[in-house]
Amino acid sequence: MRTIIQGLVGGVIAFIIGAALLGIVRLAFGLSFWGGEASLVAGWLAFVIGWLLGVGVWEYWVREWFNLPVKKFEATGLSRYFTFCTDHKVVGIQYLVTFLGLFLLAGLLAMVMRAELMAPGRNYMSGATYNNIMSLHGTIMVFVGVAATVGAFGNYVLPIMIGAEDMAFPRLNALSFWFVPPVAILLLASVFSNGYDTGWTGYATLASSTREGIIFYNLAFFTVGFSSILGAVNILTTVIALRAKGMYWGRLPIFVWASLGTAILSLIFTQFIALVMIMSLLDRVAGFSFFDAFAGADPLLYQNVFWFYSHPAVYVMILPGLGIALEIISVFSRKPLFAYKWAVFGMMGVVVLSALVWAHHMFTSGMDSSLRIPFMITTELISVPTGLVFLTALGTIWGGN
Repeated sequence: MRTIIQGLVGGVIAFIIGAALLGIVRLAFGLSFWGGEASLVAGWLAFVIGWLLGVGVWEYWVREWFNLPVKKFEATGLSRYFTFCTDHKVVGIQYLVTFLGLFLLAGLLAMVMRAELMAPGRNYMSGATYNNIMSLHGTIMVFVGVAATVGAFGNYVLPIMIGAEDMAFPRLNALSFWFVPPVAILLLASVFSNGYDTGWTGYATLASSTREGIIFYNLAFFTVGFSSILGAVNILTTVIALRAKGMYWGRLPIFVWASLGTAILSLIFTQFIALVMIMSLLDRVAGFSFFDAFAGADPLLYQNVFWFYSHPAVYVMILPGLGIALEIISVFSRKPLFAYKWAVFGMMGVVVLSALVWAHHMFTSGMDSSLRIPFMITTELISVPTGLVFLTALGTIWGGN
């Protein structure tokens, strides 16, 4: 717990410094010291840096940049799970427990929503409160779905499956996890600033005019996206560079292929959601007009970029689960995976086609009618590689013991 306390103290100090620096700049331009939402954003960016330095990035990593001795990883027992630990198994368990906690929180929010809907009319809360709870529930569930499986099981079993001692970049692996707790803090903090009622999509232009809690949503998405990109780089490098001798591509366990496909999607597409969150944030706190129709911009730009990421994100959630399911089916059928290569082709086909289907979310947006048929075709096509995975599962079960 000392590590977490250090992180919180470092984060709070950094928040004050970040907000103060922005305040000084504002005073230099003749503005008030406190900039409201802009000051919160500056403080948060500094908070993340202070948090990371406090939880161990300074002691175990940054000190060597200045030719200072770094601390050795000496934690044992349960204390390992509350420190900046580079053991891939520990990091996997940290991911699992953290996201199980968030999953439980999201489930409790869902139960509150169902309780409100048990009878017609208003029962326990106002419509605004209900929308806030619904938005927070959806956002947490998306974060859990995107990162939980590959973060937990990928970190824990992937190096073992390919014969590696650890992930390619152990400290980067630990760093990617420690981005997650501030995201949980940020989402919970949104409740105390009147929340946000945009749902998990955060659509413009509502995001520019709703309550201030939306900035917590934007910053949370950006922060967890950064964690996702770092994790993807680590998985790709580990699979490509650290396979044991004789572990050829055609011998990789199917879960490793699933994790590889997930990492490719995360690395390529997460940067788009990070970009659109920054644009939405700048619209609100800095007077930009990326999505303001009255300023000549197009609000549909947000939706296009958002779904360009979010539909591949569906397969970021699905692929690791399919990989785990195929591994389990093979074991309990007591036979090798049927049509292994076709399962690999199916997963990689999903990776490729997932980039070509986002516009089916935009069919009612007034898009050009000539675009509908191509996206209808790609939407149907992606069921083919997905079907190969299911046929592999059925073929493995068939005749199994």
